[in-house]
Amino acid sequence: MLSEIVDWSESADETVRRAGASTFLALAEDPNGTLASPATAQETASSSDKTSLAQYFIRGWRAALLERATAERAYAHLAAWLDSPELSDDQVLPLTAAVLRGRIGREGPAALLVGHGTDLGRTRRRTLLDQLFSEQSASLTVVAQVTEPGSDDLPTTA
Repeated sequence: MLSEIVDWSESADETVRRAGASTFLALAEDPNGTLASPATAQETASSSDKTSLAQYFIRGWRAALLERATAERAYAHLAAWLDSPELSDDQVLPLTAAVLRGRIGREGPAALLVGHGTDLGRTRRRTLLDQLFSEQSASLTVVAQVTEPGSDDLPTTA
């Protein structure tokens, strides 16, 4: 079921995409649901399902963040995770980093990462920001090393 909802949320059809993102977010906001928190999702998945569940989780969150109708609620949900003392750093930071990876220059992720919150949330935001900047800087270094001098074309693979 989750795979279908995530596929809907990534649809080229605006109506289907909005419905998919809204449905994904409704599942994530259900306090008794599998998607309620990273901890719940990790605990309920068998070890063989954890990788695919994590990928669906990441894709669903990205879609909810990109869809105008759900973005505000989705960012508020991620902010609550960052501020939550019930979630460990290991539960919330890797997932949030994966969701935001490659998007830190955009308004929504930037506001989330520098936003207000609890002391714990601010510490986690700083950690995430440092990690994401470090990853982005490292990937830019690889691109710079692979690009030949005098070439205006960026390489397609590193």
